Amino acid sequence: MAIELSGNTEKKSVPKAKKLVKKLVIKKSKEPEPEKVKKSKEPEKVKKSKVVPKTVRKINKKPVLAKTTGLNISPAKVKNIVSNHVLNKDAHSALTELKMSRPRDVKTITKKDKDGKETTVELPASKGTPVNKLSESTQTYVAFATKEFERSQKDDYAKCVVNKMVATKKTEYNTAKSKAKDAFDVCNPHKFLSDKGSQFDLHAFNIKFDPKFYNDLPSSLSGDINEERKRAINVVTKLKNRFSTNSRVFISAFVEYLIKQMALNGTVCCIADKKKIIQLSHILDTTKDGFEERFPLYPLIVNLETFKQAKKYLANPVEYIKALSGDESDNAEKVTDLFTLDCVSIEKQYQFKYYIAESCRETIMDLVNKETDKNGEPTDIYNSTSVSKIFKNFCSTLVCEFLMRIGTMLKKEIETRGIKTVNDTIINAVISHYHTVCGVEEGPTIDFIREVTTKYYGFITTRQKNRGDDKGDMEYSNDL
Repeated sequence: MAIELSGNTEKKSVPKAKKLVKKLVIKKSKEPEPEKVKKSKEPEKVKKSKVVPKTVRKINKKPVLAKTTGLNISPAKVKNIVSNHVLNKDAHSALTELKMSRPRDVKTITKKDKDGKETTVELPASKGTPVNKLSESTQTYVAFATKEFERSQKDDYAKCVVNKMVATKKTEYNTAKSKAKDAFDVCNPHKFLSDKGSQFDLHAFNIKFDPKFYNDLPSSLSGDINEERKRAINVVTKLKNRFSTNSRVFISAFVEYLIKQMALNGTVCCIADKKKIIQLSHILDTTKDGFEERFPLYPLIVNLETFKQAKKYLANPVEYIKALSGDESDNAEKVTDLFTLDCVSIEKQYQFKYYIAESCRETIMDLVNKETDKNGEPTDIYNSTSVSKIFKNFCSTLVCEFLMRIGTMLKKEIETRGIKTVNDTIINAVISHYHTVCGVEEGPTIDFIREVTTKYYGFITTRQKNRGDDKGDMEYSNDL
């Protein structure tokens, strides 16, 4: 049954329920954000190095000294090595100390080291040192020189006394002297193999013949310290062996010939090995063709101590240098003072380095002018070579020892001949003996010495003449 409502009643509309619609939401996957690319730093600008054009090596084409004088080496230095280190070794040492003992004010002297650098040394003032306060070796030699000087004075005095004798007494003296010498020879059959102590004592014979023989001989008077020193210098100087004018030039030419052969063999072997620096191994290389023609004096140096040291060095350079210097570090390989000589300073050993470099330069110029290429023009391959420091040190040391060996032979010659001057005859004999013992032909050496000597004296004559003309012109201009 339906129920009705009275009065104004409004129908209330009931809102329709909204339909729930499910929305399907599809989640979109997030796209990966692009990675931020770091800005790369701009490359630093590289500074462009300036291209330096290759410079052509300068070549010294000035003529060497030998082209005008005949010799590159100094005859004075050659003579000093032979004299001061062999012939007059003791006399030179004594004279040096005697001269240094003289009174002096403050003195400045300049010395050169092995590299040629000059250093100044200041010697303090000195009142002088008496002879009897000098070293024992100097005093001993001064006493020996004084004794020899007095003996020489007595010999000269004895000749004057004999010359003043009347004929009968002179005959008596000479007869007694001959008998005394014969008796001495019988008692001393080996005197020629003995030293000077086994010679006939003329002084003792003269006193025995006449006890008053030397009564009028003036005795050397003793004076003050300065006079004593002057007298000591005088007697030591008189005892020195001397050189003739030509002898020092002959020895220098002989040494020059040896140096040129070492330079020639070193240069040729260096180019043959396709190297640019002439090393020690190139000098002593005997394997290249033509060695005997290039280096005929090679047998003269094989017995020298410097040569033996060089061979040891070439056999094992590292061990040789370490044994020599005692340096176990890597710096041992930079050592260039590889050779030593007894009683010779390093400065004296290397005093011929300049002359050796000049001889090498002369050899290179001669090879350039002598050899030609396919077009007939002078080859330039030798101009690219240079000389190593060890090369020059070796050659200079070898020259010093070579000269000392010659000096030893000269000393024996003048002692056996009883003279005090090294003359041309003795030099020729020593050079000939040296070649004969070593089995080398002496002809080419003698020819070279003659050629060089002729050129040298020609230069000296021309120079003296020019100086004389210049002096005359100066005197003439002064008179005007």
